[in-house]
Amino acid sequence: MINTPATNQLEQAILNEKDIKHFDYNEFTTSELIGRGGCGDVFESILKDRKVAVVLKRPKFDNTLDEKQIKKLIDDFIKEHSKNILIHLGTPKIADFGESKQINEASMTSDPEVFGVLEYTDPYCIMHGVEKQNAITDEKQIEEGMKNLEGAQSSDLKSNRSGEILAKIGELEDQNEAHEFNEARKLYVKPLGTWTVPIIKASDGKEEMDDEKKEEGDVEKIVKRFLTSKDKLTSHDKEVLEDAANEFLDKQDNTLLIKKINGFFEPENQLTLEDRGALDIAADQFLALKGKKALMLLMMAANEFLESPKEGALKAIISIRLESSFERELSLKNETSFKRNLALVHQITIEDERALIKASDKDLVTTVNELLALKAKEVLESAVNNLLTLKRKKVLLILGSGGTGKSTFNRYLARCLRKRAKNDMTQPIPLFIALAPLEGLINKDQDFIEAYLRERGKLTIEQIKELRNRKFVFILDGYDEIAERERNCYDSNMFTEWKNAKIIISCRPEYLDKDSGKRFWPKENGKKGFQELTLTPFSRTEIEQYIKNYVDYSKKNGCQLVWDVDKYIQEIKDISQIEELVCNPVLLKITLTILPDLRKSGTSQINRIVLYEEFIKKWFERAQERLQKIQLKKEEKEAFNRLNEKGFNNQCLQFGKEFAFNMFVDNNKVVVDYGPINEKITPEWERFLENTDLELILMRFSMPLFRRGNQYWFFHKSLRDFLITCALVDSFKDTSQTTLLNRQSIISDPAILESLVERVQQMPEHVQYLLNFIEHSKMNDNIQIASANAITILSRAKIQLSKNLNLNNIRVSGADLSNGIFNNYQLERAKLDNVNFQNTKFQNANLQDSSFQNANLTSADFQNANVQNVNFQNANFQNANFQNVNLQYAKLPSLSLRCANFKGANLSYVDFYDMNSSNGLSWLGQCYEYGIGVEKNGRKALEYYQKLEEMGNSTGTCQIGHCYENGIGVEKDERKAIEYFEKAANLGNSFGMCNLETE
Repeated sequence: MINTPATNQLEQAILNEKDIKHFDYNEFTTSELIGRGGCGDVFESILKDRKVAVVLKRPKFDNTLDEKQIKKLIDDFIKEHSKNILIHLGTPKIADFGESKQINEASMTSDPEVFGVLEYTDPYCIMHGVEKQNAITDEKQIEEGMKNLEGAQSSDLKSNRSGEILAKIGELEDQNEAHEFNEARKLYVKPLGTWTVPIIKASDGKEEMDDEKKEEGDVEKIVKRFLTSKDKLTSHDKEVLEDAANEFLDKQDNTLLIKKINGFFEPENQLTLEDRGALDIAADQFLALKGKKALMLLMMAANEFLESPKEGALKAIISIRLESSFERELSLKNETSFKRNLALVHQITIEDERALIKASDKDLVTTVNELLALKAKEVLESAVNNLLTLKRKKVLLILGSGGTGKSTFNRYLARCLRKRAKNDMTQPIPLFIALAPLEGLINKDQDFIEAYLRERGKLTIEQIKELRNRKFVFILDGYDEIAERERNCYDSNMFTEWKNAKIIISCRPEYLDKDSGKRFWPKENGKKGFQELTLTPFSRTEIEQYIKNYVDYSKKNGCQLVWDVDKYIQEIKDISQIEELVCNPVLLKITLTILPDLRKSGTSQINRIVLYEEFIKKWFERAQERLQKIQLKKEEKEAFNRLNEKGFNNQCLQFGKEFAFNMFVDNNKVVVDYGPINEKITPEWERFLENTDLELILMRFSMPLFRRGNQYWFFHKSLRDFLITCALVDSFKDTSQTTLLNRQSIISDPAILESLVERVQQMPEHVQYLLNFIEHSKMNDNIQIASANAITILSRAKIQLSKNLNLNNIRVSGADLSNGIFNNYQLERAKLDNVNFQNTKFQNANLQDSSFQNANLTSADFQNANVQNVNFQNANFQNANFQNVNLQYAKLPSLSLRCANFKGANLSYVDFYDMNSSNGLSWLGQCYEYGIGVEKNGRKALEYYQKLEEMGNSTGTCQIGHCYENGIGVEKDERKAIEYFEKAANLGNSFGMCNLETE
C-alpha cells in the first residue's frame, strides 16, 4: 500500500481495533491482480501457513477527500472488513468496494457522507486442490437454483389468468382481455395506513408509564423503515453519541444524551421507560469509568499486574481491589458505586493486558487513560447496540379489509425489491408467496420457506442451506385465506431458521381474534420485533388519482371510454350511496368499469350487491363475445350454441355459484387443487373439472378464475364470497334438511356472514325465510346448522323481532349471537349449546329448562331472568351478570361464582356439578364466606367446608377451625378451633400449623 497520511491512518485504525485479527503482509505470497475499481484494487493471494487462497483489497484515496471523509471511509472499512469477500460466478470478488463507482460519486449507503462502501455479504474463501468443490458452494449453483423460482414468482407477481386450454382453439384476438385486472400495477396508488408508536405517558409533569399512540401516513415509507431498520450504530451515529456523552460528562444531566440516543431509533422503536432504565445503568457506568476512582483503581491494578503479568490476571486483580476498596460502601448498603465500577472488570480483555505490557513506565498513565476512555465509550455503544438489536422489527403484519389493496401493495413491493436485488446483490431477495395455494405447507410445524423452495423452486437441501446466509424479505400474502390460522405462525413455520430475513404478512383483521398478534411475534425478541400496519380506505385524493390512472391507462391501451376523468369524479360525487364504497380499491375498480352502463340504464339504487351483480354480468358478456371470435371446431360450436339457447349468462352464473359454494363446503377453500397426477379429479370436483363435457369446459373458460398448473382460484376472494352468498340466498326458500344453508356454518367466514347480513338489511323479504328455519328447528334437530346460521344473520343484521315471537324449543347450537338483545323473550327448553353470547342481553327473559353447555357468556346480562333448571355445564361466565336471577335447580360450575355477579340470585338447589372435587367445594365455601358473586352466608360456607373435610381434605379441616375461631356460621368456640387446627396440622396442613403457633 502506498504510504500516505490516509493509508497510515487506515493501518493505525486496524492495529487499534481490538476485535480485528490482522496479518502482516509478509505472511502472504505474491499477490495477483484480479480486479480494479474506482475505490481500490483486488488481489488473490495465498496465506502461506494455511495454504488458503484469499482475496485481498487495497483501497486507494484520491486527493479530493478531506480528513473527515477519509475518517468515515476508514471507519466503515474497519466495521465491514470481514464481510465483503464472496464467490460470485466462480470468481472471488469484493462486494462493490469501488468496483461499480468512483470514490467521489454519490453514495448508496444510508449515510450520505460515506463514499463507495456498501453492506457486504458473508465471507467465503477459496480452497485449492481436491477439497475445493467440497469447501465452496459456487454462487452460480445458487443462481441456477433461484431461477427455478422465477416462473412461480413471476406468475404470483403478475397474477395473470391462464385461460382453460380448449382443444385446438384459435388464439384470442385480444389476450389482454383474459384478465379484467391485468392493469392493476399501472393503476397503483400509494396507500395510506395507520400504525402505533410507543410513547411515555406523563401525569402532573412526571413520566409514569409506557403507552402507544396512533400514527397515519405513507405505507411505503413505514415499510421502508421496517425493512431498513438498523441493528447497530453507524460511524456517524458513534460520533453523535460521543459528542452527547461528552456533554453529559460535563453537565451530569442525561436528558440530552437520552434524546440523542432516541434519534438513532425509528419512530416505531422509540425508547420506552424500560429502555431508558437500561441506558441509565450504562450512563452510570460511563460516569464511573470516567471518574478518578476508576483511574486510581486501574493504575493500582495495572502496576500489580505488571509485576507478574499472566494472561487473564488483570480482571481478577481489579475484582479483588473493587471488593476491598468499596467494602465500606457495601457495609453502608450503598452498592451503586461498586456495581458501576464492576463494569470495568467485564470490559477488560486479553488485548488490553497486552497493551499495558507494551506500555513503558512513562506511557502507563497515558495508556490507562486511553483504555478507560475506550471502555467508557464501549459501555454506551454496547448499550445502544443491544437496544437496537433487541428492538429491531422482524415481522410486519399488514391488515386491511377485503379489497383495500393488500395484495396489490405486496406485489408492488416485491417487484421493487426484486429490481433492486437484481441490480445490487447486497440487497435482500424478495419472495412473494400467495399462501392460499400452499395451505398444505403453511403452519405445519416445519420450515415453511424450505418446503416452499424445495416444492416451487426445486432447490436442493444444500442450496437452501447456502441461502440461509442471505438476506430475504418473505412477503406472505393472504393469511386469512388459509384454514389453520390459530397456530403460532412464527414458531410453526420455523422462521427462526432464517436469521437474516424480514417477514411481511397480510391478513383481513376480521379473521383474527383480539390477541392473535402474539402468534406472529418473532421468537428472538417477541413483541419488540413485531409491528402492525393497517391500510386505511382511499381518501378523496387517492380516489381521484386512481380514476386518473384508470382513464390514462385505458386510453393508452386503445379502450374507448364514455366518460373522462372529470365526469367520473362528478358522477361519483352525485351518487351519495357509493361514496363510501369507492373508498375500497376493488369496489372502485368495479364501479369505474360498470358505472357508465348503470347510469345509462337509469339505475338509481346502487350498492355493493348491485355493483357485484353488474360486474359479473358484464364479465360473462365479454366472455361470450370472446368465444364468438374464436374459430371453434364443429362440436365446440354446437356446445356454445346450446349454452346460448339456455341463456349463456345464467348458465355461467349458476356454474360460478355452484363452483364457489363447493369451495366453501370443502373446508372453505380459496384454492382448488384437483390432483397433480394426470389431472386426476377428486369425486367432489369431478362435475366441475372433468374435461369431456364441452359445455362445462366453455363455462369454466368464461369464469373469473386463475389457473396455475393443477390449481384454480377466483381472481379476488370477494368474488368467491359474493357467489357463495348468492348460492345461499337462493336456498332461503328451501327449509328441507338438504338446503345449502344447512351444509356448513357461516360463522367461520366473516366476509360471507357480513355479505348475507347486507342482503337481509337491504331486502327485508328474506327475514321471514330465515325465521322459517328457526321455526322448523323446533321439530327437526337435523336442521339446526341452518337455524343457527339464520338466527346469526338476523342478530347481526339488528333485525327487531316481535316481542311476541315464541322461541321456545328452538335449536341453534353453534350460533353467534354476540351483542344480541333478547330481553323479555320466551326461550324455554331452547338448545343453545356452543353459542357465542358475549355481551348479549337476556334481561327478564324466560330461559327455563334450556341448555347453554359450552356457551360463551362473557359479559352477558341475565338480570331478573328465569334460568331455572338451565344447564350451564362448561360455560364461560367471565363478567356475566346474574343479579336477582332465579337459578333454582340450574347446573353450574362452582368457579362461575368467582367470575360472575350472582348478588340477589336464587341459588337454592343449584347443582354445582363439580362440587365433589376439592377445588370446587373449597371455592364455594370461600364464595359464601366472603360474598364473592353471592350474598355472604356463613352457614353455607361452613357446610361446604364440612363436605370438603368429609373427603379427607385437610384444607376443609383447617377452614372449619377458622369458622369456629371467627364465628362464621357458628358461635365462636376457641377450644373447638384449636381442635380442628391440631387435626389439620397432624394431617400436614401448613396453615393449621401456623394457626396453632398464633394461638
